[in-house]
Amino acid sequence: MKFTRTTALAAAVTACGVAVTGVAVADKDGRSAEVVAQAKKEDRARNVILLIGDGMDERIITATRDYQVGADGKLPGLDGFLLTGDKTTHSVEEAPPNLPDYDPDSASTGTAWATGFKTSDARIDTVPGDDTPYGDPENLFELAERKGLRTGNVTTADVTDATPAVQMAHVPARGCQGPQNMAACPTYRRSAGGPGSISEQSITKGIEVIFGGGSSRYAQTADDGETVLSKAEKAGYRVLRTRSDLQSAPLDKPLLGLFDNQTTNGGNLEVEWDGIPASNPPTGPATGQVCNEANPARPASEPSLVEMERKALQALTRPGRGAEKGFFLQVEGASIDKREHAAEPCEAIGETVAFDRAVKLALDFAKERGDTLVVVTGDHAHSTQIVQAGTNPPGCSSRLRTKEDAVLQLNFATSTPCPNPSTGAAGASQQHEGSEVRVVAYGPSAGEFVGLTDDTDHFDIFRDALDLPAQGRTKAPAGTPNPSR
Repeated sequence: MKFTRTTALAAAVTACGVAVTGVAVADKDGRSAEVVAQAKKEDRARNVILLIGDGMDERIITATRDYQVGADGKLPGLDGFLLTGDKTTHSVEEAPPNLPDYDPDSASTGTAWATGFKTSDARIDTVPGDDTPYGDPENLFELAERKGLRTGNVTTADVTDATPAVQMAHVPARGCQGPQNMAACPTYRRSAGGPGSISEQSITKGIEVIFGGGSSRYAQTADDGETVLSKAEKAGYRVLRTRSDLQSAPLDKPLLGLFDNQTTNGGNLEVEWDGIPASNPPTGPATGQVCNEANPARPASEPSLVEMERKALQALTRPGRGAEKGFFLQVEGASIDKREHAAEPCEAIGETVAFDRAVKLALDFAKERGDTLVVVTGDHAHSTQIVQAGTNPPGCSSRLRTKEDAVLQLNFATSTPCPNPSTGAAGASQQHEGSEVRVVAYGPSAGEFVGLTDDTDHFDIFRDALDLPAQGRTKAPAGTPNPSR
């Protein structure tokens, strides 16, 4: 298989006069030699770790760097890569001729990298205008499982939310997360001969690890009167509910970890930080608020993203059942996006810091092994802007006191009204933004991500890097009516 972008990158570096024979390059800090080494790494990967910062574009990364380590500092994970690029993320409209939709959502962008197909917003691994079950394009996890690779899905959101769902399910509407949420997906109901909701499909794919929130989706009763959680246990999953469960769980079974606070939400995990939301005019000290790095609403029973990722890596690399074939792990920092929607800069930055720790773990894992491709990116751009401190621009602003003892002012101006910190009233949901987003990569085939790619290109790169089988279409189980498409 030809990795044309990697080959082109290596040739370009060589053309600049950098030795590629293994001889040390005399440059300021050895970066040239490391770039060459990475650019030349065309061999296939055994493993892939794909890390998605939901809503994570250059602006929230920059804001996190400025606040956490300073304008001249480096984030240990996100700034630890030398091969970088950008990707375009547009979706398409539902109706023919399926013109570009320049401001996509997580369902359509996730479908693009998981299947290689553009789709319309809110669809999970299905094509625009077609709500017929089966015949949908296979996703990367399905191809990996067909080859015998282990797969794992880790998120701080509901495990049935859009980004994790694109590796586990096919539904025409992202809200069809449990069997009682199928109003928008009637043809996909199990009782109608379809594959069922996202939670129902997730436990039928052979996925080794599913970690996050979303217990309320699995507690729902399916069309046959049985809960999805009961079905998961019958399918062989060991169900985990707390950090303690996670730490002590043996690795003899597939793991389904639903770690949300079931008494309060049954959905997303709590964010790690909290602070004063953005408002108009901005509230809090003129010298900037200091974010609270210990959110009091976050229970001790909830594991962190990096703790879930570490356990997932242990499960995916344990000896036995085809361990030598490798794995595909997807890790999502979901609430970067969710707190940007709420115009809450402390929470969004805190989730980016937590995501950065997960990135560092993956990068260290890959550097130690040498056979793992790590790719870090966002799914779409979002609303955070860095603006002149001390001003009151249109939109909702918040001033933060950085570690450099300077004021960092962040603004959110894609929706009104703003949150009201004095009453606790939430504002309107800030909207996504359509800019391209950053991509960084390390390991075999990392050079394929340098320059400008589209998110559909990533499907092809992952498939080639792991030498996965040719993509097919989903099929109905034996004995199930399979309507023509």
